[in-house]
Amino acid sequence: MSNAEDLRPISHRTLPDSSIAPSIAPSIAPSIAPREDAQPPSALRRAIHLLRRAMPIVQRLLPMLDGNVAATVVNVLASQSVASAPPVSLAPVEDSIAKLRAQNIELHDRLDEQRQALKRLAEGLDEVREAASRNAFEQQKLLASLKKAAVRAQIFAIAVLALLVLCLLLTLALLFHWKGAR
Repeated sequence: MSNAEDLRPISHRTLPDSSIAPSIAPSIAPSIAPREDAQPPSALRRAIHLLRRAMPIVQRLLPMLDGNVAATVVNVLASQSVASAPPVSLAPVEDSIAKLRAQNIELHDRLDEQRQALKRLAEGLDEVREAASRNAFEQQKLLASLKKAAVRAQIFAIAVLALLVLCLLLTLALLFHWKGAR
């Protein structure tokens, strides 16, 4: 259909030829059938039709006369964009975000547990280091005292040996002295 046919009232439009039209034609023939004296719609009819189409837009624009132009423009644009935008369900996104938050909390808990375990391990390692250094220091002390004891034992052994030799010499001298006196 052309624009001119679109503006004509329904009673002036012609139906396309089809097999259904002849069977319906007797009952609705007077209202649909084109008039022989059909004329293009008058300018008044076209103006009324245009006014009917423009009425919703005019109703939205009337508040502009009140001085609130910006709000009216926003309302008109918002009503057009809202009408064209399909409704969006955010439930899957919210569920995913909730799962991610739960996983994030779980990871933070695990991380805290691992940090505490590492701190305990570091404290244990420090204790082992301190114990090892104490043991090394004590071993050095023991080694030094052992060396001193060894030196003292050698001196004692030499002294005992010297006394033993002296006793033996004195015993021999006494033995020779008694043999000569007899």
